[in-house]
Amino acid sequence: MVAGLLVTTAACGHENDRLDDRVVPSPSLTMIQTPTLPPSGTLDVAMQESSHDRAHHRMEALITNGTAQTVHPQKIVYDDPRLTAPITAGRLRAMPPTSHRQFPLPLPEPRCDGPRPDPDVQGSKGTLTITAGGRTQVRPVTDVNDDIGRYSEEECFRQAVAEITDLRWSDRVEDGNLQLDVRPTGAPGTVTLLGVQGTYLFGPEHGGSWPAHEVLTDRPVRFPILPSRCDGHAFSEGGTATTFRVTLRTEGVQGEFEIPMSERGKRAMIAYGLDTCGLS
Repeated sequence: MVAGLLVTTAACGHENDRLDDRVVPSPSLTMIQTPTLPPSGTLDVAMQESSHDRAHHRMEALITNGTAQTVHPQKIVYDDPRLTAPITAGRLRAMPPTSHRQFPLPLPEPRCDGPRPDPDVQGSKGTLTITAGGRTQVRPVTDVNDDIGRYSEEECFRQAVAEITDLRWSDRVEDGNLQLDVRPTGAPGTVTLLGVQGTYLFGPEHGGSWPAHEVLTDRPVRFPILPSRCDGHAFSEGGTATTFRVTLRTEGVQGEFEIPMSERGKRAMIAYGLDTCGLS
C-alpha cells in the first residue's frame, strides 16, 4: 500500500514538473477607455508654423470648436502689437463641433521701431477676432513656441543687417562651393558672419553647419558643399533644401535668419547634387 502511494506520488511529481516546463499563456489584456474630455464651450485658438509655412511667409491659426454647434466663420482677423497691421485669415470654412481647422495668416512686416512688447504683460500678445452668425468674439491665442515673437525678432534683425549689407547666395555652384555674395550698402556698421546651417539635403562634408568668424566686406564667402544624401525622391521634392540659415552679429546684437536661393540658384544646386550622386 505504501509502495502504491509512493508510485502515485512520484507520478504526480513528474506531471507537475512537466506542467512547470510548459509556457503559461499570458492573461488577456482589457482595454481601458480613456475618458473623453468635455468640450470647452468656446473656440480655442493656437498659433502654429511649419517649414512650408515659413517658406511662404505665413503662419496658421488652429481653431478648435469646443461648442456644440457648427460655426460658419464670416471673417477671422489676427491682431498683434508686434506686427504692423492686422491679418485677415483665408480659406474660411465651416467648423463642426470638436473639429480642428487651420486658417492661413499671411504675415505682414513686424514692428521694429520703439521698445519691444513684453510677452508677459497683459495685452502684448495676439488675439483672434472671429465673426460668425452675426456675432463677433475676441479670443486669446496660445503660441507655445512663440512663433510670432521669433518671426518678429528674425525679421527685425534681417532688416538691421540689410541696412548695412545685402546678402544673397550665388546662382552658380562653382568647384563644389556654396557662395555667399556680399554687397555693402555704404551705411555705417559692420556685420560678422558666425556660421551657416546646412539643410536636410546639402551641407558640409560631415554634416551640420559651417563655422565662421568673418567680418563681411565686399568679397564673396565660399563654403565647400556636398549632398548629405543621395535620394532621387528628396532631390525631386526640393522644398527648403536650398534655404540656408545664417548666424550673424551686427552692432553688438547676434541673431539668425534664413536666406533662400533664387529659383535659378536652386536649380543649379539640385543639378550639382544629382551630378555628384551620379543620378543625373
